Amino acid sequence: MGRKCNLNIIAWNAKDIKDQTYELQSYIKDNSIDIVLATETFLKPGTHFGVPNCITYRNDRLTLGGGTAIIIKTTIP
Repeated sequence: MGRKCNLNIIAWNAKDIKDQTYELQSYIKDNSIDIVLATETFLKPGTHFGVPNCITYRNDRLTLGGGTAIIIKTTIP
């Protein structure tokens, strides 16, 4: 049998994730969130964005708005 794994996953409409970074970091920490599925990140290629102790996979938009990110804690195998 495989081992049981409980993950806390949220879907979040960021509406410009750069302006919400501190709020997101606090929410992840306070609620033991393992994975964030973020939409409307508004990030552009070349824009630095990161959350401590997490890996971020991004799909940036070249036009206004849009963009997605999957943010996963580094403790997830």
